[in-house]
Formats: sequence, C-alpha cells, structure tokens
Amino acid sequence: MSIKRLSSIESLRIISILMIIMMHIMGNAYHTDNMINYNLLFIINTIGNTGVTMFILISGYFGIHPTISKFLKMMAVIWFYSILSYFIGVFYLGDGITLQGIEKAIFPILSRKYWFMTCYMVLFCFAPFLNRIITSLSRRDYTKLLILMFILFVISPTILKFEIMQDGGKGVINFLLAYLIGQYIKVYGFPEIIVKRSTFILTTSLAIIFLINYLLSWAKGGAMLPLARDNSFFIIIAAVTIFYKFLNYKFESSIINYMAGFVFPIYMLQDICLRIFSPYFRSNSEQDIFIIYLLAGTAIIIIITLAIESLRRLLFDKLVNRACAIAENKFGKNLL
Repeated sequence: MSIKRLSSIESLRIISILMIIMMHIMGNAYHTDNMINYNLLFIINTIGNTGVTMFILISGYFGIHPTISKFLKMMAVIWFYSILSYFIGVFYLGDGITLQGIEKAIFPILSRKYWFMTCYMVLFCFAPFLNRIITSLSRRDYTKLLILMFILFVISPTILKFEIMQDGGKGVINFLLAYLIGQYIKVYGFPEIIVKRSTFILTTSLAIIFLINYLLSWAKGGAMLPLARDNSFFIIIAAVTIFYKFLNYKFESSIINYMAGFVFPIYMLQDICLRIFSPYFRSNSEQDIFIIYLLAGTAIIIIITLAIESLRRLLFDKLVNRACAIAENKFGKNLL
C-alpha cells in the first residue's frame, strides 16, 4: 500500500538541503578567530548533519520502488549537472581538460563525483531486495539486524572511535541502515521512548553533539566535529526524532511539494557554486556580519538552481519522457 507524501515531510527535505548548504558554506569559516562565527559553525553543523540521514529515513519510510522511467529520469538529471559542472570548472575555474575529469563527468555515479548521489543510486537499485526484508524477517530478527548494524557502524565509531568503513558515515552502509530504520518505522512505528520523550531526546542529543564537539575543539585548539558525522549515534537519534515530529505535523501545500522536487538538483549544483563563491566567504569569515553572507549565499544558490533546473526541464523533459516510454515498451516497467 502506498503512503501519501505529506507537505510536512517535503518541507523537512527542503529544510535539510538548506542546512546542508549552510553547513558547507560554514566550512569556509572553519579556522575563523571570530567567536560569533566560530559558535555559528558548531550550531549549524550540529543540526545540519542530520540532513542526509533524514533524507534516507524519508526514503525508507515511503519506500523506494524503482522503475526504468524513474531510473532514467534521475540519471538524466545527474548527467546534466555533472557535465554542466565539468564545463564550468574547465572554462570558468581553470580546471583544465583531463582524462580523469572527463571520466568523472561521464560516469558520476561510478566515480563517486557526488558521494550522496552515488550512495542513493546504489540504494535505489537494491531497494526491491531491501523492501522484501521487512516481509521476510520477523520483528524480532529485524530488530536484531538493526542492533547489529548499530553496534558495528554507529556505536563503534561514536564511542570507541573504531570505524570499520572509514567513510565517516558517508557511504552505502549508513544509507542502508537509515533506509532499514525508515522501513521499520513504517511497519512497527516509532519506539515508545521517542513517542513519549521526543523533545527531551532531541534537545539532549543536539546538546551532547554541540557540547562535546565544542569541548574537544577547545582542548585541541582547533575546530573538531567528531559527533556531527553521519555515523554518529547522536546524529542518527536526532534525525529519527526530528522525522517523528515532522511526520506528526500534517499539512498540505502545493508550493512546498513543488519546491521539494528541486532538492536533488540543488545538492548537485551547490558544489560548483561553492567553488565559485568560496573566495568571498573566506575573505569575510572574520566579520561579525558573516551570517548575512551565509544566508545570502544560500539564497543565491537556491535561485540559481531554480532557474537552471526550470530551463533544463523545459529543454529536455520531453526528450527524456520519450526515451523512458521507449525503454519501458521494450524492457517493461520495473527496473529489476
């Protein structure tokens, strides 16, 4: 049974990408001596790093159901921004024409040019098999699976600092974990403790992330954010709790639902935009009004993406839809 997407969840996707952009912009103030901006760095990273996990929790809750049409449409978007960013890099940023650059532009998923999109597309392709896990495992065994994954890939790097995957949570394993958590929540609901104490759990998790990162940075004499990584126990708990709160706040908005359709293009275009704008951010990272540059930069990246993505749809959507129809007629609707 399909679950209708809610505008509250679509707004969460929009908020998540905004926080991710701001977090990346704040990377230009990583070594700032300005205490306002230094504190802002920790605040934004504390909240912003829940974004990726929330994206995949949403995908798990609603389920990914791959079709050839969905696959081709997503790849068309990825290829467009991959090639566009390559040309901008070569002709505007002076990257030069290299074989490696061409390979990454043509094979953005296999080359991990956009790590998030690579992991998402891998998850997308394996989703039909993952979706069967919830029906083939008992609740007891499913819970054991999640606990085992938590111990190996979350608790270990968070508490013991032993990281099996060596990717800071920015890999397929953490996507798989978040997706399975979302699937579990869809069928069995949220843990009772989250339902009863969601505000306390959320504020406590965020406070622990902020305070420990801040104290470690003070002790080491430079910004450190180990608890704000994607495989941090507290980041995942905070993401699940935020997801719970938004899922229970229901409303409908066609504007928000429409804007949420630009999230992936925003993610892919923000990388090249940040390369262009980073000198301006770095040169102003010591100013008290850096937050203005932060908000303005985020808004500019959003506006640029809206314009380019709207133009891309106008120019290429008919062609892509035609290709999808031909592919489905020849190979069928399902991807796997």
